[in-house]
Amino acid sequence: MTATAATGLACEVSYRDVIDGLKATALALSTTRDATRHVELLAIDDKLVITATVPDQAEIRVRIPAAGIEPGVLLVAHAQLQALLTAATKGASKRDLDTATVRIVDTAGDDDTLNVELSGYQLPIAVTRDVSSYPQAPAMPDPTVVVDRAAFTAMFTRVQPAAATDSCVPLLTGVQLHAEPNRVVLIATDRYRISRGHIATDTTNAHHNGVLPGALTGKLLKLLDGDQLHIGTAEHNGRTWTTIATDTITAHLVAPTTGDYPRVAQLFDINPDSTLTIDRTTLAAAATRTAAITKALASGSVGARIDVTADTLTLTPGTDKGTAKAPAIPITRDGNPEPWASAANPTYLAAALTAFTTDNIEIHLGQPHKPFKLHDPDGTF
Repeated sequence: MTATAATGLACEVSYRDVIDGLKATALALSTTRDATRHVELLAIDDKLVITATVPDQAEIRVRIPAAGIEPGVLLVAHAQLQALLTAATKGASKRDLDTATVRIVDTAGDDDTLNVELSGYQLPIAVTRDVSSYPQAPAMPDPTVVVDRAAFTAMFTRVQPAAATDSCVPLLTGVQLHAEPNRVVLIATDRYRISRGHIATDTTNAHHNGVLPGALTGKLLKLLDGDQLHIGTAEHNGRTWTTIATDTITAHLVAPTTGDYPRVAQLFDINPDSTLTIDRTTLAAAATRTAAITKALASGSVGARIDVTADTLTLTPGTDKGTAKAPAIPITRDGNPEPWASAANPTYLAAALTAFTTDNIEIHLGQPHKPFKLHDPDGTF
């Protein structure tokens, strides 16, 4: 995307657009501790393109409508430009900010200065005109999978909390993406819990596998707009890059580390001995209370006991001493009616239940003291 360096770069853009562009590109720069983090400003055709690239980590490119274009390209310190724009509008009303415009003009002199004109101010900022050393993401094919943006964002938000936050297992801090004909599947695990969700797509002939950096992608999705999201993956130097793109933002994101994501999806396919149907709100409230009580009564990591009969489920807080008691919750149970007992981390259970949106959920039981599955009735999560 980089053009030949040129003097005379100029353009006029919406204040809101350029602030949003800097906010999005900051996500890529957050993957490095380099103190001299720069973005590339490219004025071309009828737009200003802001690009942040961190080698082998991420590239985020934002396209902003612009007027008064004088083509050119240069580098500017991201934090300084953002701070300058914010300072020049300090105290301005929302209405003023919604209509404010920013004019960017390269002085084309020997002092390597860019003038930023905003709110009646003309403010100089240092730039670098030689962009030849600025890193570039590898050439990526056009993404071939098209999904509903809002649906993908909602499902990612539900799945991602099960990803690891421990840097000792960097691959598990990501969310596995598997695109297959007619659906996209997302999986996350931290070794103790696994979440899986899928959304429908009209794409019928694409297969992609990648691992999205979990926290970064979650923040990025909140900044995207438009109806559709375009997704694709590609291999480069042993690393998998995943592309997520809308009409205005294109992000190339690298898997958190090399290696194959563990084959955990098969754990969802075990046939249950019995299936419970339970009111989600009631169980979520019980899990939240149980987590709080367990924290008050136990000094270490103590699980909550789960007891299931033919028509009730009881979630009992863990304690250091003695045995607590808890109220039973009514259920409907199909399959094996025999009593079933196990245990679970109550904090994880409470967190999992917040990801469901239906009135009732299903709980699929296998052997006691083995993993059990929370399942929404439509089968998507």
